Parts: sequence; structure tokens; C-alpha cells
Amino acid sequence: MADSSQKPEHISFNHPFTFDGIIFGICLKGSSRIKINFKEYEITKNSIFTILPNQILEPVDRTDDFFVEVLLFSFDFISGLALPKDFDVITNIAKQPSVTIDEKDMQDLIGFHSFIVKAYNRNDYFREDITKSLLQVLLTIIGAIYAEKKEEGTVKPTNRSEEIAEQFVKLLMEHHKTERSASFYADKMCITTKYLSGVLKKITGKPINIL
Repeated sequence: MADSSQKPEHISFNHPFTFDGIIFGICLKGSSRIKINFKEYEITKNSIFTILPNQILEPVDRTDDFFVEVLLFSFDFISGLALPKDFDVITNIAKQPSVTIDEKDMQDLIGFHSFIVKAYNRNDYFREDITKSLLQVLLTIIGAIYAEKKEEGTVKPTNRSEEIAEQFVKLLMEHHKTERSASFYADKMCITTKYLSGVLKKITGKPINIL
């Protein structure tokens, strides 16, 4: 993986979780339905998905043959990368975490994914520099894919509870490193902590232990 401190065995797709890093997945076969920040998406063969730091991922259902290749790396690991000007990949990913791509692009990404893993696993003094350079290329490719598909399948909040949940997630991504109390986020949204907790439980169907 692209960050040795974030091991894949610490990630489970059997129950809701958050991850303080970036998850990039390529679906090779089967299908799955997952909720990302309380919104449901379908992942099928030839689709990619990207989970941003501290987004809430909740598996809903999957086929027995569901199989994905995954890269995990911390946001800090790539924070210093020089990306193209006006590169708005984070916004595009947040709007549409999962997209379907054509077979050729899929094969290219699978090959590039394998190359990154091999580069990171090298016993080489420049391993980290090489991995970061490869991730910079990968992020540029992913950004281009999301930019082309940013209007497809965009899901918008349909009621007040979903609006509050979406606003909470945006604030969480912005302040999660310094603020972990529910009252902080409730104050930011000018609502009570009890109301915020109730809304999140209503949307997810279960308590969320992220604060």
C-alpha cells in the first residue's frame, strides 16, 4: 500500500467505518452497494471508487464474487504533490465517489495500480519518492476521469435531514484533525448536539462512533 502506516487488514467492508486517509478502489468483478456519507452508490465491474479522509463508508450488500483492488494512503502522504492548476478532483470526487469507466481505461488503471504496489514494496532508498511520483500521475488520471463524468449520477440532498448530514460531513473533513466533539459541529450548524445526533442516527439507522 502507498502508506505503510495504513494496513489493508485494518479495513473491513462488513460494517460502517471511517478511515483517516484516502481509499481508491477498482472493481474487477461482481457488484456491491455501499453508502458513502449516507448516500447509496452501486459499484460494478469496470467501476472505480474513491473514499476521501473521514468519509463514512457503510456496506449495504454485495455479490459473492465481488472483488476489488484497493490502494490506501494518508492525505498527508500526498499533500505536497504538485497537481495541475485548477485541479478540482476533491470536489468532483465528493460529488460522485463512484464512476464507471471503459474497459481500456480499466486495464490501464489495473496495470498502474500493480506498478505502484510493486514500487512501494521495493527495498529501495528512493522508494517513497518513487511512490509519490507515481501517485501524482495516478491522481491526475483519476482527476481527469472524474472531471469528465462529474455530472453523471450526482445525488443531491432531498430533505432537511440529508442536508444536515451533508453539511456535517463537509465540516468533519475540514476540522477532523483538531475538533472531535459533537458540540463543535452542532454549533457550526446552529443546531443542538442532541438534534445533530438524532439526525445522523436517523439517516444511518445506527449510532456513529466517529466523534
